[in-house]
Amino acid sequence: MHRTIHAALDATARFRGVEIAPLSSVVDDLAELRARTCRAYRNALGVDGVGLPFDFGEVVEAVITFADPLAGPAGACAGARQAADGSRRRSQQRSQRGSFGRGGTGSDADGRVGTH
Repeated sequence: MHRTIHAALDATARFRGVEIAPLSSVVDDLAELRARTCRAYRNALGVDGVGLPFDFGEVVEAVITFADPLAGPAGACAGARQAADGSRRRSQQRSQRGSFGRGGTGSDADGRVGTH
């Protein structure tokens, strides 16, 4: 899958005349800046947001793990699959422990719904 995505990303960048950079080099403090907005969106979803990560930093890290290898040569994508598989396993382990590794259900003082 990474090879196909890498080829599409490369073709798009060439068409637009831009260079591809690793996502990790350009997101800066996105996780901190947008954490509150992400939390508000998740909370507004109510029970539909229960399965979403509470920590926006986890989301950004997972996307970086997937996307950064796409910025390199096509051969670098082989390692991306292993990294993505590891990230997926960690996410599944968190889900099995209960969302975000904390116990309890219902709403907390911040209005978060579900398991936290």
